[in-house]
Amino acid sequence: MTALAPVDKTMLPSRGGRLACWAATTTDGIWAFAREEDGTTSWTVRHLPTKTVVTGYLGSLRQCRAYVGSGEAREDLERMNGDGSG
Repeated sequence: MTALAPVDKTMLPSRGGRLACWAATTTDGIWAFAREEDGTTSWTVRHLPTKTVVTGYLGSLRQCRAYVGSGEAREDLERMNGDGSG
């Protein structure tokens, strides 16, 4: 089982009035997750130090946390930078 990255959540009222999570940041302040308000309500994962969005198609906050917790987000960031310095 993949470890989930620990997060601090931003809860906002949904259209139905109950609280829903629309954003989160890892507790170490390195990764941010945001739910997009489009037809798919996909989530983006952003590396905060470089302001790089490494993915924008995950379906849930849990998937975002697993993506970071597994190290896959870091690997994708390094691939995007091309030099491994991410």
